[in-house]
Amino acid sequence: MIKIIETYKYFFIAVTFCLFGACKTTLKNQQGSTSTNAPNKQSKLEQTTNTYPVEPGTCKIMASVFNILNFESDTKKSPCHAYHCQAYIIIMKSYSCGYNIPKTLLEGDTLLVHFTRTLVSSNEYKSPDPNDIFLPGLKNDQLFDAQIKINEDEQGHIFYEIKNYELIH
Repeated sequence: MIKIIETYKYFFIAVTFCLFGACKTTLKNQQGSTSTNAPNKQSKLEQTTNTYPVEPGTCKIMASVFNILNFESDTKKSPCHAYHCQAYIIIMKSYSCGYNIPKTLLEGDTLLVHFTRTLVSSNEYKSPDPNDIFLPGLKNDQLFDAQIKINEDEQGHIFYEIKNYELIH
């Protein structure tokens, strides 16, 4: 009986030690931070990748624009009738993907992407939706984070869409 009490005493001390700081310090060091005062250089999208699930059919990526295309929509109501909406991008990093994606995105992939809210600044293109976030616009050679939607049509052709993005400075 005394031996059992001794065993629980050491177990209780170890758990108490863990709860009051020792395990928390180890966890922070395993995540790559050596100090609690170190600045966090992750983008907002990368910070939320492990916290929030990725929507089905989408991936969270870091990419660079390398060729903005001149494209006009047939529909005059579309913002693409007056503004650039398509560009080639290079995937720099794929943070994570939701389920049911028709193609896995890899670092170095080059994609033709349709930007549903155009590539120009929200100062130029005024979205009809008052809840849309402000977008600064994208130019060639700019890095950005985005959640990219990967679509597949009936013939098996893959196409990509980005609605919102965040510039990386």
